[in-house]
Amino acid sequence: MSIWVHTIVKNEEKFIWYAIASVVEYVDKILVWDTGSSDATTRIIETAGSIFEDKIEFRKLGEVSAEEMSSLRQDMLEKTSADWVINLDGDEVWWDDSISSLTKLILEKGKKLESVVVKTVNPVGDIYHFLQESAGKYEISGKKGHFNLRAFSTKTPGLNVSGVYPKEAYCDGSGKSLQEKNPYLLDVPYMHLTHLRRSSFGGNVLGRQHKFKYELGESFPLDYFFPEVFFRPTPPKVETPWDKISTKYLAKALLATPLKRLKRSLELL
Repeated sequence: MSIWVHTIVKNEEKFIWYAIASVVEYVDKILVWDTGSSDATTRIIETAGSIFEDKIEFRKLGEVSAEEMSSLRQDMLEKTSADWVINLDGDEVWWDDSISSLTKLILEKGKKLESVVVKTVNPVGDIYHFLQESAGKYEISGKKGHFNLRAFSTKTPGLNVSGVYPKEAYCDGSGKSLQEKNPYLLDVPYMHLTHLRRSSFGGNVLGRQHKFKYELGESFPLDYFFPEVFFRPTPPKVETPWDKISTKYLAKALLATPLKRLKRSLELL
């Protein structure tokens, strides 16, 4: 079983190094396509490419529309010769044990599986706080919570990308999305940093506006074990992940949090 990673980015300078470095040793190749970054994202990826030169294939594509995003993912599929693909966004960082468990599952059982869902841990405000499980919005196989379909076999008959970003989906030849087909649930998490600031220059990034949240999260325990890649040496341009919540953010979050939690509690009724 060969495994490639698909990564499409725009203005992800804060975490893109950690995302790539957290998985690169476990896969055969990473396709990284940039869609018009104006911050340090491309320079960081180029640095990663020089360090992991046999693993990373980088392309600068320029701006794309929501409608073009599905075509871009389809193009990635058609340029992939691997048996399996792991989708990796620029805000997704894996623990060593988690990515090891996923790739081991693929290598051992990949011929019998079609797709794999994993859990997510979702920091909010800063790296030291996280969203409650009740805030999870992803729906897969009748379940709702903090998890995501992150790996799939390229051998699925008629595999294609359908829909418009951010609602696009990987589907089989009959048009049924992979997450509707009872995917394998692997009980490991990755850290999904989508609710934090991911760039010093946000720019016009598709779908970014509704992802950043002003909200008070739960505190991680003092002995919480963060992804190992956060503790490893980085190139000079890579920012630290350890910045703490700002006073300005805290003030806004204090006002927004009660309303958000009330809305969630009403949705559960």
